[in-house]
This record gives sequence, C-alpha cells and structure tokens, in this order.
Amino acid sequence: MLICVSDSMTYAYVSGIKLFPETRTKQEFSKNMYAYFKMYPSVKSEFKDVFVTGAFVSVKERVFWMDKGKQVSQIALGVYEVRRGKIVHVWYFPSER
Repeated sequence: MLICVSDSMTYAYVSGIKLFPETRTKQEFSKNMYAYFKMYPSVKSEFKDVFVTGAFVSVKERVFWMDKGKQVSQIALGVYEVRRGKIVHVWYFPSER
C-alpha cells in the first residue's frame, strides 16, 4: 500500500466539525499501520462501495477482526484524495458497528 502514498500524505479522523490528524507523513503512516496490524493481526477490510469524484475517492469500508474468539466488524466512510497517482490526504469519519 505504501507505494501508492505520497511522502507528505496526511491521515485524519473527522468527528463533527473537528479534525484529528493521525499522521502527517508517509513514514508516520507506515509506523502507525505497522503498530495497528501488530495489535490486531486478524484484521481484514473490504470496500463495500466506492465513488470517484475527480481527485476524491469515497469508500464505505467494513473492517473485521477477532475479539475474544468472536468475529466483530464495523463500517466507516473514508475519503481519499489522489493526485498524480498518489494518495495525498485521507479522512475517516466515525465508524458504526
């Protein structure tokens, strides 16, 4: 996935009118994802719906993982901004189970 990410890519969560930056560079994003997959080794995700509007790709993503022997999941809306073939910004909105 990192091959598709720009060096200055930002990743943020949106809650109401507030923006919470999670990472501000490709290197920070890589470290964050490594820690996430280490913490949740069973996690898998799939895009349920994808909409493209110019440089923006909106996705409805369902994420699955094991919790105490049971599979659980949640779904969220994400928006990716793609420029020159690289992801430059990502915004994720609150998830629902």
